[in-house]
Amino acid sequence: MNTKLLTSIIYATVFACAFAGEGSKLSDEALRKRFLEVRNLVDSQGPLKSVGEEKVLLTEFGTPTRWGIIFRSDDLEATLNPFSGRIISLDMRHKKNPATAKPRMKEEQAKAIAESYIRKLGSALHPNMKVIHKAFDPSTGRWNFAWQRHIDKYPFPEETIFIAVNDADERLSAFKDRTTDRRCPTKPVIEEEKAKASAELRIKAVLPEMFGKDYKIGTVSRGILQIVYPNGRYLPQDNPGTGSPESKWRPRLVYSFDFTFDYIGSSDLRIATPPVAVWVDALIGDVVGGL
Repeated sequence: MNTKLLTSIIYATVFACAFAGEGSKLSDEALRKRFLEVRNLVDSQGPLKSVGEEKVLLTEFGTPTRWGIIFRSDDLEATLNPFSGRIISLDMRHKKNPATAKPRMKEEQAKAIAESYIRKLGSALHPNMKVIHKAFDPSTGRWNFAWQRHIDKYPFPEETIFIAVNDADERLSAFKDRTTDRRCPTKPVIEEEKAKASAELRIKAVLPEMFGKDYKIGTVSRGILQIVYPNGRYLPQDNPGTGSPESKWRPRLVYSFDFTFDYIGSSDLRIATPPVAVWVDALIGDVVGGL
C-alpha cells in the first residue's frame, strides 16, 4: 500500500478515536440552518456560497482538539462543529474601519458588547475564564478581548476565547473559541527541583542538535505550573513519549521551565538562540513537550 495513503488512513483512524465522544453528526440541513442563525445574528447580508470539507482543527500550538466545517458567504466565514453546531470561529469581511486615535466607546461598554456576542454565539465565560487581553487597536478601529481558561487555579494557554468588536458600529468583527470541557488532575506529585533536573537532562541531550556543539545552557527559570496538551517536542524522534497518540491530546498539569543559552565557541559566526520552554509532567516527572 502507498505509504502516504497508509499514513492518512492511520491519522484518520486516530482522529476518529480521539473525537469519538462527540456523538452523532448533525445533518447538512441542520448545519445550514445554524449558519443562517449566525448570519442573522451578525447582520451578514450575503447568502451561503460554499461549504468546506470537514477537517480536524488545531490549537495555536498544533494540538488537534476538535472537528470543524467552514461555511462561507460574501462577507462571512464561519467554522462550525459538525456534531453540535457550536460556533468555533467567525470572520466578518467588513470594509476596513478608518484609523482613529481615540475610541468612541469606553472599555467596559465594549467588553459588555463582546460578552453579549459570546453568549449569543453559544459560548460561555465561566468563572474559570480569566481576561488576559483587553485593548483598543487604533489601526483597525476594533476592541480586542481575550479570555484564558483555567483548570482549578492553573492557566491553560491553549484554550482561549478571542473576540473583536468594531468601535464605530458595535458589530462583531472576529471570534474564535478554542475551549473544550476537558479536565485533568491538578495536584502536583513531583517536586519542582526534580522536574527541573529532568528538563535540564533532556535539553542537554538535544542541545547539540538544536544549536550545535558550541552552546551550553545559560539560565533556567523557576517552574511555572500550567495546563498543556503534550506535544512531544524535545523528545527523540524514535521515542516521542509513551501512550497512545490520542492520550497525548489530553491536558496535563506541567512545570514549564524557560531556558536560555550561551555561546562558548571561538568563532565570530554564531546563530541566534531564542529561549525555549520545556514542559515536565507534574504528576510523573516526564518531559512531555514544550515550545
